[in-house]
This record gives sequence, structure tokens and C-alpha cells, in this order.
Amino acid sequence: MRVTIYGTVTRLGRMVIAVGRSAEVKSYGFPWNCRKNVPTKLAMLVMRLRFPAFFHYPPDLFCIFQDRKLFSTLVKRPALLFSLVPGVKIAHCAKEVLDGKWPQRPKSTLDDVLRTADMHYEHNEMRELYDFLKDFNDSSEPELVWRLARATYELAKASAKEDEKKRLIYAAFALSEKALKLDEGNFACHKWFAILLDEMAKYEGVKYRLQRSPEVKQHFERSIELNPRDPTSHHCLGYWHYSFADLAWYQRKAAEAFFASPPTSTYSEAIRCFEHAEQVQPNFYSMNLLMLAKAYTKEKDYLKAGVYLTKLRDFNAKTVEDVKAMEEGEKLNQEVRIRIQYQSK
Repeated sequence: MRVTIYGTVTRLGRMVIAVGRSAEVKSYGFPWNCRKNVPTKLAMLVMRLRFPAFFHYPPDLFCIFQDRKLFSTLVKRPALLFSLVPGVKIAHCAKEVLDGKWPQRPKSTLDDVLRTADMHYEHNEMRELYDFLKDFNDSSEPELVWRLARATYELAKASAKEDEKKRLIYAAFALSEKALKLDEGNFACHKWFAILLDEMAKYEGVKYRLQRSPEVKQHFERSIELNPRDPTSHHCLGYWHYSFADLAWYQRKAAEAFFASPPTSTYSEAIRCFEHAEQVQPNFYSMNLLMLAKAYTKEKDYLKAGVYLTKLRDFNAKTVEDVKAMEEGEKLNQEVRIRIQYQSK
């Protein structure tokens, strides 16, 4: 084992120094074309996910993974990756001696940061997403700020402690408010401001939430105007309509005390929004399928409700929210089947 480690490190050191001397590195710092090599791509992924500290070192390090045999050795023994650090330092000194300056790694662009953030979100890595974006809390870039608001909200939903959840909701709302001020022409800023305004208003009481509800609707509608191809905005607007269509009589009386003409809606209007979301992106969200089933049940169209409950049953659950939606859908499905049997008699 010691011989293998020694041989690997020795060979590694020679290769890194060789890379440091290469004319290609001298010209622009890093031979980017080596990324086409499959082992190189894998190595970069492993290094980025498992050993982020290595990114404090020059990227020329990754060129060594063009050597398939060395790469195979390192992957079989991940602990050996730590032995890369001395090799990098040797190459660093060698390069300084040769050129007087080590080539700097290109700085991450905004697109790189957004791409990484969206990757975490798509893979449901909310803690990693928040940790990645929290350093941009003071940013004046709206695309970063609304993503941080979203990440903070996702952490709040996952929190089991009510105090922490409330704190995160208010923090997320403040970020969404900031993002909207930075760019009122950004559909996502309007969408997340509306979502988080309503979430925050839940803590302020029924009266406050009802008073802000028209504003919530306006921002969802503005988000759709700016980007009609975003299914989530259509879903959120549909949920708003469903909520007001589903108000109990005593809640309507309370609303009448706050408004001369309180907000009203219908289940058919909610269905229109939910259906539009499905047209834009079918099966994009478990809750959209559930809400369609619930709205059709309210309209006593049990056959259509059953169609969406079947889709929900076959949905590929990835989050806790998906699991809860599917569990609620299973309970609703039992009621719908009974209703269908009763109608067929």
C-alpha cells in the first residue's frame, strides 16, 4: 500500500510540474479542451462535490486526470486525493520560478453561479443551495436575490421548529421585497414576492392576510404577463382562486368587515389556471395535480377528478411535499370512487 501511494504521489508531482511548464498553460492558464476527456469530467465532478477546498488551488491540477491509469487509482482510493495538495504546492513553486506568476483561475461569472444554484434546486438540495447563496445576501443582482429568497423559504418549509420557520419566512420575504425593488420587470421577482407575502401574512393574522390578498393576486398576474410559460405562476394564481372560492361562510363575513367588496372567485376559475399550468408543463408539480382533483371534486366532476388522481398516483415523488400530496390524493380517491359508483346507479 505504501509503495502504491508513494508511486502515485511521485508520478502526480511530476505530471503537475510538467503541466506547469506546458506552453498551453503559459498562454492562457488552463487547457480547457481537456474537459472533453471523460475521466477529466468525472474527476472535476468528484473534486467539486467532495473536496471544494481544492478550488482554492489553480485549475491546472485537473489536467493530470487525462492520465486514465492515475485517475483510476485515485478513484479507487479517494483518500489519496488529499495527497494532491503537496503536488500542487510543488507545481505552484515551480511555476513561480519559471514564469514569476502562477496563472489565475478565471472568476466565476453570474451565469456560472446561477447555473450551480439551479442545479442544486433541481436536485432538491435545499441546504446546499442556501449555503451556496447565503454569501450573496448583500448582492444587488435580482437573479441572485430572488433565488436566495426561494432557498430561504424552502428551508423554512423543512424546519420542524416554529420559531425558526417564522424567522426564515420573514427573512425570505425581506429578500423577495428587495429583489422586486431591484427589478420590477422580472417575472420571478413578482412571483416570489407574492408567494412570500402570503406566507408572511399568515403570521400577521386573518385581517392582515385578507387585506394583502388583492396585492398577492396582482403580482401573480403580473408574473404571468411577463412570462406566460412559467407553470408555477399559473398554479399559484389558481391556488389563490381556489382559496377564495373555498372560503367558509364565516370567513366571508369576516372579509366583508374589511372590504366594501371582498375578493371572490370560483372553482372553475381555479381549474382554468391549474389546467393552463398543465398545458405549459404537464405533470410538473404534484400539488397542481392534487388541486385539479380537488377543484373538480368541488364542481362534482368526479370523472375528471379521477383522471388527475390517477396521474398523481403515478407521480415520481422527490420531496416530502410530493409524498404528502400523494397521501392526500389517495384519501380523496376513495371518496371520488364512491361518488362515481353512486352516480352510475
